[in-house]
Amino acid sequence: MGLGTQRCELNSGQSRLFLQLGVSGVLIRPSGVIDIACGAVDGAGNAPCQCDVDFLDPINLLGIGDVCFEGGECPPGQVSCNSGASIGIQFRGNHIVDGGCNSQASCSVACDAECAALGPEFVQSDSSCEGFCAGGSNEDAACTEDAQCPGGNCPGKEPSQGGPNPACNCNCIGRGFGPPQPAGAMTCELGIAITVERDQDLICGNSVPSIILAPLCSSLTTGFADAFTINANNRTGRTDRLPPRSDGRPCRNCIMEAEGSPITCDEFETGDLSGLAFAAYLSFFDSSLGDILAEQEFICR
Repeated sequence: MGLGTQRCELNSGQSRLFLQLGVSGVLIRPSGVIDIACGAVDGAGNAPCQCDVDFLDPINLLGIGDVCFEGGECPPGQVSCNSGASIGIQFRGNHIVDGGCNSQASCSVACDAECAALGPEFVQSDSSCEGFCAGGSNEDAACTEDAQCPGGNCPGKEPSQGGPNPACNCNCIGRGFGPPQPAGAMTCELGIAITVERDQDLICGNSVPSIILAPLCSSLTTGFADAFTINANNRTGRTDRLPPRSDGRPCRNCIMEAEGSPITCDEFETGDLSGLAFAAYLSFFDSSLGDILAEQEFICR
């Protein structure tokens, strides 16, 4: 059985993107389309699946600007057409892994060690050495703003906010957690490249981006996902967790979970994606509003 490629139109009434911004939170209803391509099912009932951004509509964040999205390349995930797979995800971020990095390579090595210490299920999701160009023709050159890094970006705060701090940022992803899932359990990596335009007209591409973030792979799962970030906003020992408590205040002493929902492989093959839902987390350090821990719940319609 070859499952094929299906179009996941996000249900903007139910899909959610929750941003933990310091001591406050912002709830956004994203809209757009994600393409899901799954290959042939093997003898064990598994098939590779690739998720790609067809388009995601821009989001206006007060104080930041228009957040614009493009796709990116990521390794494939998997769908299990039989029940029993454990596909839960744990996301762990650390704003200050190494206070003295001087290159992206040295930061990546420190991040690999940070993730390995969490357990064999964890690997590096992404890392960045603040104040040194990441990508482009000036890779590892000292920098204070993105314009100094053609074809790449300068990790860290903008000059108006004090500029980058000498720190290595690290995000780790752990897979294979949680109880056995029903048939149709799916994971995939969604490539997302984010830029920010200051004009706040909800039109992307008509002005020069003021912020350019390195492309990331967001691990989506139809199972459970949880996350937290330590040393948030360059404060040693501070932990930000998601989601907030029911009274709107951040939940700092608990690990909360988002949960996706699978559909069967037969339903996917026929194009009936109603009810398919993914949970995921991403972390962004040193935005204009501080560190951002983003909880995503994408629901197809």
